Amino acid sequence: MTRRGDPALRATKGCEMESNNYWARFARTRASRRRILQGMGAVSVTAALGGVLSACGDDDAPKTPAGSSSAPAGASGTATSAAGAARRGGELVVRRPSAMTFADPHRSSSGYDPTINHLYAAPLLSMTDGKLGPGLVSKWEQVDSSTIRLTLRDGLTFSDGTPVNGEAVKFGFDRQADPSTGAPRRDLLKGVTAEAPDASTVLLKFESPDATFIENLAANAPIGLGAVISPAAFNKLGADKFNEAPVSVGPFTIDKLALDAESTFVANPNWPITAANGDKLPYLDKVRIRVITQTAVAVAELQSGGIDIDYVFLSENAAQLKGKKNLDVDAHKGAITQRLGLLLNKAPTNIVAFRKAMSYAFNREEFATTFTEGLGGPGRGPLTELSWAFDPKLPHYTYDEKKAKELLAQSGVDSSTKLNLCTYTSGVYPRIGELVQAQLKKLGLNVQVDNLEVPVYTEKYRKNGEYFLGLEGAGTPQGEPYRSFDSIYGDGNAPGGADMSEPQALLDNARQEFDQEKRKAIYGQIVQLDYDNVYKIWLIEGPTLAGYNTAVHNFQWLPSGSAMDVTGAWKA
Repeated sequence: MTRRGDPALRATKGCEMESNNYWARFARTRASRRRILQGMGAVSVTAALGGVLSACGDDDAPKTPAGSSSAPAGASGTATSAAGAARRGGELVVRRPSAMTFADPHRSSSGYDPTINHLYAAPLLSMTDGKLGPGLVSKWEQVDSSTIRLTLRDGLTFSDGTPVNGEAVKFGFDRQADPSTGAPRRDLLKGVTAEAPDASTVLLKFESPDATFIENLAANAPIGLGAVISPAAFNKLGADKFNEAPVSVGPFTIDKLALDAESTFVANPNWPITAANGDKLPYLDKVRIRVITQTAVAVAELQSGGIDIDYVFLSENAAQLKGKKNLDVDAHKGAITQRLGLLLNKAPTNIVAFRKAMSYAFNREEFATTFTEGLGGPGRGPLTELSWAFDPKLPHYTYDEKKAKELLAQSGVDSSTKLNLCTYTSGVYPRIGELVQAQLKKLGLNVQVDNLEVPVYTEKYRKNGEYFLGLEGAGTPQGEPYRSFDSIYGDGNAPGGADMSEPQALLDNARQEFDQEKRKAIYGQIVQLDYDNVYKIWLIEGPTLAGYNTAVHNFQWLPSGSAMDVTGAWKA
């Protein structure tokens, strides 16, 4: 997980124009891209890929149990760097690209929301560089296969002065499990019961073992289940008014909140969690969130100093920062994958040899160069280095025209066979479809590309199986991959209702396996199954991008890859 200027791990990148910064990388890839981009025009990785991530919001949160450290996400380590000791005070201005629907951290629905709701509603646990750590909870323990014990920090109070205790945490879980709340992750609480035996303890009891659950407590909605709210405030205000003025506990408190305009959050003087070196947090006096819907306006504001961070930056706008000594681009590599789904239960895509022929036919380097501005890479599979479950030894497909033709002949599928592919109407999805069409044409296959609105895509491709191929994409797992794998390989999730019982059986085993190395091996078996059967054709690994002022240090990407943690940030 990318962390900018984390003093514990590295000298701050962005204080100088280093040899491995964005512009050095840009220069190295520019020449090789020019030929392709002349034909297709510049495109942005966030427009091409990030829209799926933001819309889906179903990236998996964090990593497996046991242990604790003293540093929350975004603030670990000592507060010294090439820029000197962390400086206290000042204001950080962050761009948000759209209005919020819910400030209530149990109901947040946008992938961008945790950047904001983590300011005033710290999750129960934290996650830094793929490792689970403490948050409001100081200790967590897997008591047995069906019980987790959480121990709360002492002395925590909500912003209304009421205590953060076991009953409040239980209230939060019960509320998120209630269908009437509309919590986006309520399905994770099916079969889970919360108990509060005393003020500092919460017991989570499971009807069936779930070794993958704990990481969901390291982020708020829509990523996870970690937010705790004041029961007294909620009962007093009711759901609608609470959404306009949520009461929780975090390193900042709400000074001014507007769902569709500027919001301001000020440092919580009573925040007890410190950095690893003992520094009191937060460093900043204030964080201001500005809603700027137009990309061009956001770029101009970043250049003029009107904002400090734009965490939905577009690669096509990066060139506008070139030569600006106080500006840089942070690329969170491997955060998004783009793939082709296949109709597995209808000829000709039900023939494994034919699916393999198509998988060998794609020049993934061309996809990566064209659609990530040189910052991404060829698709390898459902996992990247962002997850502990990634295994570089597992096989993946690369471009091999000879093998593609041999397998096409072996499959018995006539090269004149017509296929259809559905993509989305927005962003550059139609262009990705065009490149799929062009590359399969070299194999002799004719592909009709239809660009559909999301509801039509879902109905015709996902539900009815009316398309042989469908463009799919989402954020990659950053930690525990179970939820992501379930959405890709789970029985009932394949287009057209194809049978996925074999990977589903492995998923069931993974959920009940508490040894992480053994669970990793199970995920490896699923990846191998995907390779052998070509359930998906993996095209691109892309980054999410942030444009930022290099005076800002110690911010990091949250597990979703589409939001940032700025709670431990400081400005030089």
